[in-house]
Formats: sequence, C-alpha cells, structure tokens
Amino acid sequence: MKLLTFYCDRFAYRAEAPSLAGVAEVAQAAAVERAVVAWFHLEAGDEERLAKITTGALKHLKWLARKWETRTIVLHSFAHLAETTAAPASARTFMEEAAARLLTAGYTVHTTAFGHTHRLELAIPGPSLAKVFKSF
Repeated sequence: MKLLTFYCDRFAYRAEAPSLAGVAEVAQAAAVERAVVAWFHLEAGDEERLAKITTGALKHLKWLARKWETRTIVLHSFAHLAETTAAPASARTFMEEAAARLLTAGYTVHTTAFGHTHRLELAIPGPSLAKVFKSF
C-alpha cells in the first residue's frame, strides 16, 4: 500500500464522473478545513495482509493528525501511486474499514466518492510535514 498524505488548511472535492465500470454516478461534494487528506493506493498482493496494512495506515494517520492538532481526516482512493493495483473491491473495503475505525476513535471522517474522478482544491501549507509519503 502506498499512502500520500497532505495536511490541508482547506480541501474541497466534487465527484465528476464514474471511472470504474458498474459504478453509478453520484452527486457528492464537500469542503473541509484543517484536515489530513490521505490518498491511498492498494497494490496487488495487499489483499492478503489488509488487516495489518489498515492498522499501520491508521496509526500513521492518527499520528499525523496529532502533529497538526486536527481530528478531521479525508480518505481518497487514488490508484496512481504504484505499478500494480489491487482489485477495486479491496480498496473499497480498506476505505470503509478505515473510515469506521476512525469514526469509532472520535475523528471526523470524509470519504470521496469511490470509483469516480474528482475536481479537487487543496491549500497546503509550506512545512515538509504537510506532505508525507508512506509505503506499507
């Protein structure tokens, strides 16, 4: 799994069109302030260790949120961070499980529309900790 995270003073998104076959078009848009935004990519073979990957990713996201003193996290599936890609169903499962666990831990969680292209607006401050890449 590859995880590219940004701390955003402001992050806005709007689903534009389905990018996966069989995914229905949705009208979803939101804007959040002071959020950790996680772009994640599950790689081929990650399905066998999904529980371990999810736990590691959540620890990383919570750590980063503490550093920025925020309780808001956005999960965004982005299948362009590695050479191989897991099945879309596995990425969706990760997104749903991660969101549920973060909610249980008291975070405000946003998930972008899975299987869609998006219009995105990011306002990222300058410190290097605002842009972190992690591989699991």
